[in-house]
Amino acid sequence: MQSTGYTSTFSNTGISILSPGHTLLFRPNDPRAAAFGAKPLEPEKSTTDSFGFVIRPDRTSSITIDAYQLKINNVITNSDALQGSNVTAAFNAAGLTGYTQASYYLNAWDSRTRGVDIVAQKLFDLGGTSDLNLSAATSFLNTVVTNVVGGVTVNSVPNSNAPIGASRIRDAQTGVPKNKVILDARYDGAQWSIDVTDTRYSSYRYNVGTTPFVATANGNIDQVFSPENYVDIGINYQVLKELRAGIQVENVFDKYPDKYVLGNRSSGINPYSFIAPNGASGRFIEVGLTYTFN
Repeated sequence: MQSTGYTSTFSNTGISILSPGHTLLFRPNDPRAAAFGAKPLEPEKSTTDSFGFVIRPDRTSSITIDAYQLKINNVITNSDALQGSNVTAAFNAAGLTGYTQASYYLNAWDSRTRGVDIVAQKLFDLGGTSDLNLSAATSFLNTVVTNVVGGVTVNSVPNSNAPIGASRIRDAQTGVPKNKVILDARYDGAQWSIDVTDTRYSSYRYNVGTTPFVATANGNIDQVFSPENYVDIGINYQVLKELRAGIQVENVFDKYPDKYVLGNRSSGINPYSFIAPNGASGRFIEVGLTYTFN
């Protein structure tokens, strides 16, 4: 893939780290990309090791535990936008005047993720055609990044900024919650079914700049978001043999994640981050009818 974009100035202060101008994302096989430090891609290689077991205290309950390790070598991603006088000179030498930033795909780093998933379930027979199923699930994970690609030479000159910024590495390691807990209760009866789910995400971090928690030139700064908790409810009623009515409410209590600190809002207009695990759109309500033709 090759694309062209335009980088403008946008931040809460009106100052951008990238200078306004055209950016070119090179195809990996474009020979012109070599002038910017690009190299032929190596294939990603992954290895997964896992171990799990199931405990059954009785015929209506179970506990499942799974542990895993995922290693990925030569992770492929796009570089940060490279800029500077040597980048502009390389564009001009390639006959691409008017461009000020270059990016391309590269083998950026190796990663190792270790995690544990635990699920417990219990089924209660309430008599007749009614039952109640309770479940609790949790997951833990930790990602470590190593062998990060170093600096590059552009147009025979060492470039001032690396192809992969330090914040990208912190994102891979801390940008998602390390723990998630899901509690669920489902009642099924002759006419009614009710499902209630509570989901909790642990804290996570928005990362920017070279040094953790040191503001960049445009005011952006690392920010840790608090744990988040959301409740969803689904209710269905069998009106007739062929007709079923239902209502689904996501985020019943209309919860939102922490707001961005002012320094992380583009021109001060976006209060919520784009990395929130449950989004930042508040409550959703869906009502529907299902008719089954015999």
